[in-house]
Amino acid sequence: ENNQAAVFEFDYAGNHFKGTYKGLAAIAIDEKGNLVKLAATSFGSFSKNGKPIFSLSKEADLFVTNTNGKFDCIVADSTKMIKVILN
Repeated sequence: ENNQAAVFEFDYAGNHFKGTYKGLAAIAIDEKGNLVKLAATSFGSFSKNGKPIFSLSKEADLFVTNTNGKFDCIVADSTKMIKVILN
């Protein structure tokens, strides 16, 4: 069994996006190239044009929405120890 993080990487609206996860990931980007929503299992990190946007201090399931530039993150973490690192 491979327990390595998978990397997703794609270009959209003139931007290059990259992230890490294990399992499943779904992402929505608007026509201006802004993150709208992201959901991933065992999420690690997300970057745009080589610049980190956010990451977790430890892999966890994550759901993120972006409303007017403000990220709302829900992390599946019963220990309440995992930190969202915004860059």
